[in-house]
Amino acid sequence: MIRNRSNVLLQEWSPSHFAWSLTDRNEVSIKVEEIPVAGHSDAHYHKESRQFFFILEGRAKVDLTEGGYMLKRFDGIEIPTESMHQISNIGEEKLLFLLISWPKVQEHDVHKSN
Repeated sequence: MIRNRSNVLLQEWSPSHFAWSLTDRNEVSIKVEEIPVAGHSDAHYHKESRQFFFILEGRAKVDLTEGGYMLKRFDGIEIPTESMHQISNIGEEKLLFLLISWPKVQEHDVHKSN
């Protein structure tokens, strides 16, 4: 089946921060996420899942436990397990990126900063 934003599950993480689940299996999850100008995810980490962010549109800053990284269109970064991370839209347009998680992130594996 061909999947796109019009025919898959939509999640809203916060106002104007959306995710579309393209593949949602226990072994891997692939989402397209959209963050508005000046928006960001909550800082958190995973004890079980690794992630990979791949920028499709816009510019992002990814803060990890070990430092901050600036990403532009077609840049990607792997997020190791147990690395505190947060992605922020630092551009002047929406940020659109692929979020690949393996294994799929379970609710019990989202740990927020204290």
